[in-house]
Amino acid sequence: DAERSEVAVVLARAEDERAAADLEVAAAAERVAELADAVRGDEEDDGPEPQAGDADKAEREIVRLERRVTALGPVNALAPEQHERLAERVAVLRAGRDDLGNACTDIRVMAARLTDAIDVRFEAVFGAVSVHFHDLFAELFPGGRATLRREEPGVAVADDSGRNSTARAGVEILAQPPGKRLQPLSLFSGGERALTALAVILALQQVNPSPFYVFDEVDAPLDDSNVMRFTRLLKRLAATQQFIVVTHNHITMAAADALHGVTSDGDGVSSVISVRFDAESGETVPEGHVVGLRQSTIRAAV
Repeated sequence: DAERSEVAVVLARAEDERAAADLEVAAAAERVAELADAVRGDEEDDGPEPQAGDADKAEREIVRLERRVTALGPVNALAPEQHERLAERVAVLRAGRDDLGNACTDIRVMAARLTDAIDVRFEAVFGAVSVHFHDLFAELFPGGRATLRREEPGVAVADDSGRNSTARAGVEILAQPPGKRLQPLSLFSGGERALTALAVILALQQVNPSPFYVFDEVDAPLDDSNVMRFTRLLKRLAATQQFIVVTHNHITMAAADALHGVTSDGDGVSSVISVRFDAESGETVPEGHVVGLRQSTIRAAV
């Protein structure tokens, strides 16, 4: 754009200078011819002879006009060639500008189509996640209810095409534990927030499942009753998925199908000790040396 503007300015200036010079030369030549005729007189003219004062005035005008012609300087013989070259350059730049404009239009159309497709997909996934979240929350909080709500359209973030995309808007979690009113997640206690967040995460995974999941001390802020609800939920979901939970909680450990402990000797060497529970006999089946097992470093795999 800067180069195109500079070329256009130079071209316009050259055209103006050439036009002005042509006009000046033509006007001066015409005036000189007129004055020369007036001085010499027309032999075929039967009118009165010009006065001496008129002749002197005409001579002075001729001198003045000749000086103006001289002041204009020599005519630039390369001006037509320069004009043609600059005109070709302007044509090339204009063609490039048109190509860029067409490309920008195509990109905007494609972006609008992608935005529409994303919005449709988002609506479908959001609806499915909201249903799963409602069910999981009711399982973790018997008698409670919860919902996911998108931010108001006025808060939605505009995409590159200037349109508001629901897929880029925020999502608000509204939940109502038993005996409480419907309120934002920020007003919950630590344990309630933890369970609600777990319900959201698991709801997302129900829509797009993974082979296994790793939770790192997610039961730390929970009391015993909430830990039991959490482990019961994992037990139910473990029929089709595997959960690995890093925990210090004895209730979570008791619900696990296998325990993997990591202990460190005095020399700083760590060792892994595993215990698997036999579902039929209820006994533990050691999978390694269990002496010195520390619960504070137990890894429970559900």
